[in-house]
Amino acid sequence: MKRDAHAQAAEQIERALADSGNQVGVLDTAGQIYLAKGEVKKAVDLLRRATGDSADTPEFKTMRLHLAQALAADGKTDEAIKILRAILVKKAGFAERADAKALYRELSREQPPQ
Repeated sequence: MKRDAHAQAAEQIERALADSGNQVGVLDTAGQIYLAKGEVKKAVDLLRRATGDSADTPEFKTMRLHLAQALAADGKTDEAIKILRAILVKKAGFAERADAKALYRELSREQPPQ
């Protein structure tokens, strides 16, 4: 995304956050937008809020992956690995499982849990 597009996305997501309160989907999307903008600390905060009370569903695993990505970008590798391990240990799949495995491998230099 170009800077102008990031700025527009941030404006729109701020309005959505104001309108939706703590709706997890909006928090997750906002976190991804701020991560793409390079505002890592804000992304981590939003993604922590998004995953705080989520059930163990495929959508939850995707949001936890997003949090792990933001934590890794923030230099919090150990915490990111712990989150990735937790979502990969469970056999139930989710759409971004391959991405989670690749990030786990990159951060830990080990094979991911099967």
